[in-house]
Amino acid sequence: FEYFGDRVKHWITIKDPYTMAAGQYITGLFPPNHQFAVSKAVAVMHRMMVAHSRVVRLYKSMGLPGSIGIAHRLEGVYPIKWTPANTLAADLEDTLANEFLLDATLAGGYRPETLQKINRILRYENKTFAPNEAELELIHEAAGLTDFLGINYYASHFTEFYDGENRIVHNAKGEKGTSTFAIRGIGHRIQKSDVPATDWDWSVFPSGLYDMLLRIKEHYPAKPIFITENGIGAHEQLMDGGVVDDQRIDYIRQHLNAVLDAMDEDVDVR
Repeated sequence: FEYFGDRVKHWITIKDPYTMAAGQYITGLFPPNHQFAVSKAVAVMHRMMVAHSRVVRLYKSMGLPGSIGIAHRLEGVYPIKWTPANTLAADLEDTLANEFLLDATLAGGYRPETLQKINRILRYENKTFAPNEAELELIHEAAGLTDFLGINYYASHFTEFYDGENRIVHNAKGEKGTSTFAIRGIGHRIQKSDVPATDWDWSVFPSGLYDMLLRIKEHYPAKPIFITENGIGAHEQLMDGGVVDDQRIDYIRQHLNAVLDAMDEDVDVR
């Protein structure tokens, strides 16, 4: 801030806290490469939100002429079929991946129903999550000072109730249909037959972005929103020095239309 605060006018404290925490302690893709330790992922996300809050407070204390926020990877979670058990599974995964961080960023703390669902998930590890009051006061203060929310959106997920053994297979090579995500006490992701997906098994579901934008508007204090990331991976072939990019163009067009539809509903997207 001292070196660049007079020139850099827009700041993001942290990118994708859930992606980082899940990669470290749920999927095992990032160091320290642990799997299925959801309680550790929750603790890491909380620590990142405390760090975000400290940085926001510091930035504001310096009186710099700019704005500061955070960018979350937010991906909708829907029941694959509308049954009570599947609806609960979708709600629990959504709380872990979205609501927990949105509460800390915008609501000024974790709402009681959010903590209840987080601790329901953690009971499978015989763990609980109980943040201390000093950290909650800091998070509360920073929520009022945070200027904007960044959303990184690529896909949504469809899930069913799952009470079996934990299983995760990461589709790293774009071999369609090879990914598996099944966490006991959370849910099992299923590819919906009428929703297209990329070769990396990421659903192409612009409605999920629209739904997320409307949800934030309806359930949280108003903040300007920026779509800080969006896009698609594809196996393009180089032809005459370029690529036939129709798939990516169509993806971006669909998601821009979803944003425009949300703006028509008075969502403040910049």
